[in-house]
Amino acid sequence: TGQGKWRFFLGPGIRVGQGHIEEYYYDYNTGNDYYKNEDAFYFKFHLNNGVIFSTIDELSIAASVSLGVRSVEFDLLDNKMRTTGAASFNMIYRF
Repeated sequence: TGQGKWRFFLGPGIRVGQGHIEEYYYDYNTGNDYYKNEDAFYFKFHLNNGVIFSTIDELSIAASVSLGVRSVEFDLLDNKMRTTGAASFNMIYRF
């Protein structure tokens, strides 16, 4: 919003990707150690909130905080929806 040096932004964000999870855990019932190593697919939906400060027309600095939900398809996580958050600090140069 606004055309000045300070601007506020609010908007959705979607992230989809694939990562690699390595998990070590101990089963207290059997007394055995387990090591899980596999690929995992994830989906995140965030609501981003932040401010942008424009020092000059070509250079801006932005800080953002986002909250949302994520779903990770991985055996140990039981594919549940969970809350997630993120923070970022960016320097933007337009040329």
